[in-house]
Amino acid sequence: MLIPDTKKECILDIKALSDSRTHIDIEMQVLDLKSMEKRSLFYWAKMYLDQLTRGHGYHELKRTIMINILDYMLMPVADLHTCFQAYDKTHDILMSDVLEIHFLELPKVHRCKEQYEGTDLLSWLIFLNADTEEEIIMVTESKPAVQKAFHSLQMMSLDEENRRLYEAREMFLHDQATRMQEAKEEGLEEGIIKGREQGLVEGMIKGKEQGLMEGKQQERETVAKNLLSLGMDAEFVIKATGLDKSDIEKLKTSLYIPSE
Repeated sequence: MLIPDTKKECILDIKALSDSRTHIDIEMQVLDLKSMEKRSLFYWAKMYLDQLTRGHGYHELKRTIMINILDYMLMPVADLHTCFQAYDKTHDILMSDVLEIHFLELPKVHRCKEQYEGTDLLSWLIFLNADTEEEIIMVTESKPAVQKAFHSLQMMSLDEENRRLYEAREMFLHDQATRMQEAKEEGLEEGIIKGREQGLVEGMIKGKEQGLMEGKQQERETVAKNLLSLGMDAEFVIKATGLDKSDIEKLKTSLYIPSE
């Protein structure tokens, strides 16, 4: 199904169930998502988990395949197609075939034509990646399924509502790119401001701590003065206030009390 929600970065999201009960999700991504691998694992896991309802056993879980068609390069290999499964990398043992995640990178189509010459996969990717109608016509001549898809696309393009959705998606992509750039600039400015604010806050905290320490010292000295005035000996005042003997001697001097 085509996604009418212009807030999504993908332009195509198809969920299917094959005759063999294999669950398949085909998604086409336009924007370069930095966490695409983790995103694919998340959506695969969700689709796999949703198969199991209360009271059913694990044996009922079916093979689940994610196919990501990307309009940008993701994997550090020349091949346009990468496929990931659950393998033991030491012994090259496949744990289970239920997990399968594919990445198909459209920018690599032209450089991989010779490698995939004559395959259905190449025909579909050329169709999806075509810049001109001539390219599409060439690939549809030998592939009836691709030709059918092209005709459906032509019919859809005549529909005013779908054309409006397409234009809205294009506007969203432009706005998204602008917002990302503005967010970077705002993030830099916010970082500078927060740095200044943090320095100010730390200074205030240190000042407050210093003030509290000095206030407590003054409070102890006041108590010590009162005790000394009442004739209490120095040892008792030291224990009662926690002041040093040198502090007590200074206080006694200020009160004109002779040293012991």
